[in-house]
Amino acid sequence: MSVMEISAEIDPVESALLELARDYPTALVRVASLRAERRQHLLFGWVELFPFDMDAPPGWKAGKKPWTVPGSSGWSCGFSTHSTCATEAVRWYAQAAAGRVNVAVGAPAPAIAEERPVAPEPAWGRLAASVEAPFAMRWHDGPRVHRLVPMRRPSRPVHELGLIPQARQWLEEHLGFDPFAHEEWLCGLAMLAPDPVCASFEVFPSARSPTGGETLSVSAVPRRTAARTADMTTLTLHVVERRPGGWTSLQSVPLAQDGYASLPASQPTDRIGWALVCAERGLLRLSEPNPWLNQINVGMAMIGSTAKVEVPSGGRRKPAQDYEVPLRTMERSFVVGGPADDRARSRLIKLRGCRRERERREAARQHIFGLPSSKRTGQSRDVEAKRREAQDIIVNIVGQARRRLVFVDPFFGPREMRLFALQNPNSAVTPRILTGLPALKSLVGDQAGFQVQQGLQFAHDLKGLAAQLGPRAPQVRVMPGQDLPVIHDRYLIVDDDVWHCGPSFNELGERLGVIVCLPNPLDVRVMIARVWRDSRPLSGFIPTSAGSA
Repeated sequence: MSVMEISAEIDPVESALLELARDYPTALVRVASLRAERRQHLLFGWVELFPFDMDAPPGWKAGKKPWTVPGSSGWSCGFSTHSTCATEAVRWYAQAAAGRVNVAVGAPAPAIAEERPVAPEPAWGRLAASVEAPFAMRWHDGPRVHRLVPMRRPSRPVHELGLIPQARQWLEEHLGFDPFAHEEWLCGLAMLAPDPVCASFEVFPSARSPTGGETLSVSAVPRRTAARTADMTTLTLHVVERRPGGWTSLQSVPLAQDGYASLPASQPTDRIGWALVCAERGLLRLSEPNPWLNQINVGMAMIGSTAKVEVPSGGRRKPAQDYEVPLRTMERSFVVGGPADDRARSRLIKLRGCRRERERREAARQHIFGLPSSKRTGQSRDVEAKRREAQDIIVNIVGQARRRLVFVDPFFGPREMRLFALQNPNSAVTPRILTGLPALKSLVGDQAGFQVQQGLQFAHDLKGLAAQLGPRAPQVRVMPGQDLPVIHDRYLIVDDDVWHCGPSFNELGERLGVIVCLPNPLDVRVMIARVWRDSRPLSGFIPTSAGSA
C-alpha cells in the first residue's frame, strides 16, 4: 500500500475519531507483539482513553529487553505502553486500521508489524457499549469499545506461540488476559473509552411501600475537576422492565445536574434493564435486563474428622493403597433477605423453569436402547423389537454424515460393516472402521467344523466391496494392543460430532445401553486419529494364501 493510499484512508477515519479528543485529553497505547523469523507480528493492542478528570500514567515496558520465547529459534515477545495525548493515540489507531501497525510506539524508530487486513466494528464514529472486554479494568465501569477485527487467521508463528504454555502465561501477566483464550481479540486492536460524563452510575431499588409498590432510584456522580464539571443535563435514562410474562414498561427520565432521579412502580420490579443516552455523544452505558438479588441462602459445614480407607492389591500392576476422606459435621444454613411478595411472578418463574428443563431433556442428544433383564426372559419378540430400534437409531445417525464417518469398536466385524457402515447415501463419504484383534479371532458360521475366523471373512468381504464400490468401499484398520486393544470404548464419528456408545455394535439392543453425543468432540477425534495412524490395515493381518483364496 502506498503512502498516498494510506493517507486517503486515514483522513475520514481520523476525522471521526478525533471527535473523542474533547472528552479524553490523554491516552495510553498498549501493544503486545512477537518477533519471529525476522518479522514483527501483532498479538494484541489497544488504546485506553482517559476522561478529562484523569491523567494517563507514565508508560512502561515489560523488562529492559524483549522476553525470549522458550524452545524457539531467536523468537521474542515484547509488551510496552506509551503515554501520549489522545490525538496521537487516535492517529496511531487510524494508521493501524489502514494496515500500518507500529508495535514500537514512542520508540525512536518504528517497528511495523506484518500487514494483515482488519475491519472496524462498529463503523467509524460509533462505539459499542456493554462489551465483554477481558482487558477492561474495574475503574472503566463498563466502557464503550471500538475494535479492529482481524479478517484472516493468525500467522503460523503466532499459532505456534499459542502452543507454548510459558508464552501464554507471560502474556497473561502483562496483558492482564490470555489472548489465545479469547480468539475474537487475538491479533486485533481496540479502543476503550470510559463514560466521559459520569464517574459512577447506579440504578437500584430504594424503597417498598406498604401497598406493595417499589421505588427505583438513580444515582450518578459527574466527572469534575477544579475547572470543569460534566454537564449531566445532557443525559436521559431509559428504563425497561421484563417480567416472566413479557415486557411491561418503558420509562424515560431526564437527569438533573445533581444526578439523582426516582421511578415509582406499582409492584416489586423483576428484570430491569436501562440505557444511559447523551444528547451529544449517544449511548454511554447499557445494562441488559437482570433481576435484583433479594435473598441469599448460605450453607456452612465444618470438617471434624477423617476416615481412612484401605484399597487391597489387585495384582502386580495394581498395588494396595489407602486414602483419607474428610467427614463433614455441624451443617448449618441461614437466609439473608427475603423474597418479594409477588406470587404470580414466582409461580410463572417456576412453571417456565419446568418447561425449560423438559425442553433440555427432550433436546439431549442421547438414546437408550435394550430391555432390563427381568423383561428379556421368554419375550423374544420384545428383544427383537428393541434390537431393531437400536439399529434404526444408529442407521439414522450414520445417514447424517456428509464428510466423515468412523466406527471405533474392538469387536466390529463384517456383519456390523454391512449393517451400519454401508448405510450412508453420500458419495463423498468413505466409511472408516477401527476394529481390534479380538474381533478377527472370533469364529463365524453356524455349523460346527465349518467355522472360520472372522478376520478371513472380513478380508474376503472387503475385497468384493472394493470391486463393487471403488473408493466408497470401507477402509478397515486394526488398532494396536493385540488382545487388549488400546481403545476400550466404542465411538461413532459423524462429521464433527462424536457419539459414545456403551455396548459394542454387535450387541445393540440385547442389553441396556446408551449412546451419547459428546459435548467436546475435538479431543476425542484427535485421539482416534492418532490411533488410526498407528494402526495396521486389515490386509496386513491376513496370510497371502488366505487372502488370494
